Amino acid sequence: MLHRPRIKEKYRISEDEIARFLELLLRRAILVTVSGQMKLCRDERDNVVLETAINGQAEYLVSRDDDIKGDTELIQQMRASGVQVLTVSQFLQKLEAEGR
Repeated sequence: MLHRPRIKEKYRISEDEIARFLELLLRRAILVTVSGQMKLCRDERDNVVLETAINGQAEYLVSRDDDIKGDTELIQQMRASGVQVLTVSQFLQKLEAEGR
């Protein structure tokens, strides 16, 4: 996604910056196995994200996707699995409140 010309131009990021970011991300990443069988969301493509959050025992799932952030039943199911669904602004407010 970061290699897309539109993204590179918008954020003025170089190939070196992308490579450094991905290297840092991989150092901190926790690899999570998913089956692809979870069916929680209307949008099939979002299910792998939801399954990753649950299987990876994420504390938060931060999303701009209306199929995720706008589905109260889905949000409750995620919370029951230990994952709190937040919008980007909610997450930023939480970080600010915690002084991170």
